[in-house]
Amino acid sequence: MANQTPDLPWNLLTSNLHWTSPDYCNCGLKNLLPMHNENQSNDFNEFVKMLAGTLETHAEKSGFFNCEIMKTLLIYGEDGPNLRSDDMGWNNLFFFALRTYLCLNVIYHSPEIWDITSDDPDRKDYRDTAFYQGTLRACTGHATSEVQTFHFRRFFGIEDRQFCTYEFKP
Repeated sequence: MANQTPDLPWNLLTSNLHWTSPDYCNCGLKNLLPMHNENQSNDFNEFVKMLAGTLETHAEKSGFFNCEIMKTLLIYGEDGPNLRSDDMGWNNLFFFALRTYLCLNVIYHSPEIWDITSDDPDRKDYRDTAFYQGTLRACTGHATSEVQTFHFRRFFGIEDRQFCTYEFKP
């Protein structure tokens, strides 16, 4: 899932983030937070514009195919009510996919946070960040429908209801 669009300038995003312990948490959780660089706002805006353009291009290329799948399912009476229902989670599915895509690409383009084998308590391991853990919980946690979380749970190796006992709020 990470790095499928190498034409995006991920450095505009990652060069403005730094590894830190947020002030709001005394639990030892780390995070990637904005550095408040002078040009940060421009960099973020440029990245978002390019991301939006890339998503639009990919949507145009794949839109016909997705539309045909939906029409076929509706014609044959398969999952028609589910496809039309916001309660089934279709509205969140695309949000979760985008959140996961951004999270994994920020990690991929930030090799300084890949220290996953060290026993050093000061290591920089992306798995210790609120950014990564929040993405896991949001995309794999309790939902009103399997449509929202099933594929993300399989991708990340998360059991059903693994995060249902504790609400994570970074």
